[in-house]
Amino acid sequence: AQFYLGKCYYQLEIYPRAITELQQVISVYPASTLTDDAQFYIGKCYYQLASTSPAQATFTQARTEFLKITVSTPTGDSAPEAQYYLGKTYDQENNYTQAVREFQKVLTNYPASASAAYAQNGIGEVYYSSGTYAQAILEFKKVLTNYPTSGVIDMAQYNLGKCYYWLKNYPQAIVEFNNYKTNFSSGIFVDNAQIYLGKCYYQMAGLTPPQAAYPQAITELQKCFTFYPESNNLDEAQLYLGKSYYQMGTSTPAYFSQAITEFGKVLSNYPKSLNCPDAQYYFGKCY
Repeated sequence: AQFYLGKCYYQLEIYPRAITELQQVISVYPASTLTDDAQFYIGKCYYQLASTSPAQATFTQARTEFLKITVSTPTGDSAPEAQYYLGKTYDQENNYTQAVREFQKVLTNYPASASAAYAQNGIGEVYYSSGTYAQAILEFKKVLTNYPTSGVIDMAQYNLGKCYYWLKNYPQAIVEFNNYKTNFSSGIFVDNAQIYLGKCYYQMAGLTPPQAAYPQAITELQKCFTFYPESNNLDEAQLYLGKSYYQMGTSTPAYFSQAITEFGKVLSNYPKSLNCPDAQYYFGKCY
C-alpha cells in the first residue's frame, strides 16, 4: 500500500510528496520486493522535477537515485529503465557524449529489455539534437530494423524524415514522411509529417533548377487543414501556404492577393504564434 501511495502522488505529479512516500517503502520495508521499484520512481520524481521545476531538483539528483539501482541491483527488473534514464539526464543537460555512453550501456547490458529500443532511439535523438544528422539516420534505422514492434518505432520513422529534411535531401524526406503516414496513420506525429511534406515541396520548388512546383506544396499544406484540423501546428502550415503563393506571385503578380489572404490568417487566427513576425514581414512584401 505504501508503494502505491507514492506512485499515486507520482501520477498526480505531486513529486515531493511522492518522494517522501516512496522513501518510506525503502526505510520501513527494506526487504520488500518493491524497494527497487520505489527507488526507481524516486529517480523519476527527481527527473520530472528537474525537467519542469529546476529550482526544486537537478538532473544530478536524479542520476544519484538511478545509480543506486544500476550499481546496487544491476540485475533487478528496474535496472534497464534506470540505465536508460541515466542517459536521458545527460541528454537533458546537452552532454551528448555521455548520454550516448549511457544509452549504449542499455544495449550492451540489457539487449533483450524493453528499454533497449528506447535507448537506441535515444542515441538517434542525441545525434539529431547535436545536428549530426547523417549519424542520426543510421541510429534511427537501427530502431526500425532491430525493434520493429517497439513503442518508439513511430518516433524513429518521423525523426528519420526530419533528418533528411535538414540535410536538404527533400525527395528522401518525402519518402520517409509518407512512410510514416502509411504505417502510423493514427500516430501522434501524423499532422507534423503532413506539414513537413508541404515544406519539402516548398523547398524543392525554390531550388535551381526547381525539383517541384509551388502548387504541389499548396496541395500538401491544404491537407493539414482538411485532415488534421485539431493540429497545434496549423500556424506553420498557414505560413507556408502564404509563402508558396508569394513565390508564385513573383512571376505572376495576381497570386499576391491570395498570399495576403493566407498571411492575414496567420496574424488573425494565431496571434500568439512565433510565425507571426514572418507572416507580417511577407504580408508587407506583397504590396
